[in-house]
Amino acid sequence: PYLLEQNNKVSKKLVVFMDTMLSEIEKKQFEPKSQNVYDVLERITSTWMRDYSWIDIKLIIETSTEYLISEDILQVIFDNLILNSVQQNDSRSKLDIEINVKISTGLLMFDYRDYGKGLDKKYKDDPMKILEVHESTRKNGHGLGMWIINNTITVSGGEIYEIEGDGGFRMSFSIGGNYNG
Repeated sequence: PYLLEQNNKVSKKLVVFMDTMLSEIEKKQFEPKSQNVYDVLERITSTWMRDYSWIDIKLIIETSTEYLISEDILQVIFDNLILNSVQQNDSRSKLDIEINVKISTGLLMFDYRDYGKGLDKKYKDDPMKILEVHESTRKNGHGLGMWIINNTITVSGGEIYEIEGDGGFRMSFSIGGNYNG
C-alpha cells in the first residue's frame, strides 16, 4: 500500500507537469515580434501558479514594457527556471519567486530569485558550474535545464552575469533583441 500511495503521488505530479508542458507545445517558431513582456510573463507564471498552488510568483516590471523578442525564448527560459525552483524545493509547503525585469542598454535585464533552499554546497565555490550539460544534484536529474537556459540566453545575444545560492537561488541575466520603446 505504501508503494502504491507513493506511486500515485508521483503520477499526479507527473500528470500536472505534463499538462503544463503540453499546453505550451504550440510553437511560435521562435519568431521575434513586438511583445508586451509583462503579458507574456504573466501568462507563463499564472500557468505555474495554477498548477502548483504552493508557489507564488511576483512580477516586478512596468506593465507597458514592449520588446522585439520571440515569446518562445521567454517560455523556454522561465519554464526551466521555475521548474528547477519547484523541483529543488518540492518538500516545502510554500515557495516565493520574484522576477524583476527592466530594459537597459537595449537589453532585457532579468533578476530571477526564489526564496527556497538555494544552491547545493557542491556549487557554492563555482555557481556557474550548474550551467554545464548534465550537471545535477538530483538523484534522477538529467542536468539539462540550466544548460538549455544558458544556451537560449546566449543564442538570444544575452548573457548570464551572476548566480547566487545563499538564502535561496538568484540569477541575473540579459536577453538580446530590440527595444521598441
